[in-house]
Amino acid sequence: QVLAYSGNKLDVQDILDIFALESKEEKISLLNAIIQKDVSNVLERINRYVSLGTDIKRLTDDLLLILKDILIYQSSRNTSCLEVLNEQEAQAFFKYLDIDETLKMIDIIMTAQKDYKNVSSIIPLFQVTILKLITAKKDGASDNKEEVKIATPVVNKPLPKAEPIQTTLFLDRKS
Repeated sequence: QVLAYSGNKLDVQDILDIFALESKEEKISLLNAIIQKDVSNVLERINRYVSLGTDIKRLTDDLLLILKDILIYQSSRNTSCLEVLNEQEAQAFFKYLDIDETLKMIDIIMTAQKDYKNVSSIIPLFQVTILKLITAKKDGASDNKEEVKIATPVVNKPLPKAEPIQTTLFLDRKS
């Protein structure tokens, strides 16, 4: 099929086009945009995937495999178990995601995969899933719970006594 489509020359991009797939570099770039919380970039990418007819279920599966590789590298630094990423690619994500964030992103994708079976169109669900992935990435300053505790001291002051509230009840009488 690919040879017939591409005029007897085999090219990776032709394979991706025929089977409505995205390259590994594109998926990594999408994850980077998600991690950087670049919502407009992410939404543009999703719109492009939809307009090109990208296989969204396959893209979702591939994102899960990449996140699994990131988790393996974060947990063990073992490169022999990586399926999609090489060591340099896994290491690059290590700088921007912690294990908890990676696990949360994996959970979000796994939930979407289950939910795909229950919807008539997976496109809106995919869009929401990707936006959820953006929220899975913590903001740097709010990560530190100790900072929050120090910044909000507890004051042991008695609350003022509440005054009773008087109300009047009006009944609507129809004649």
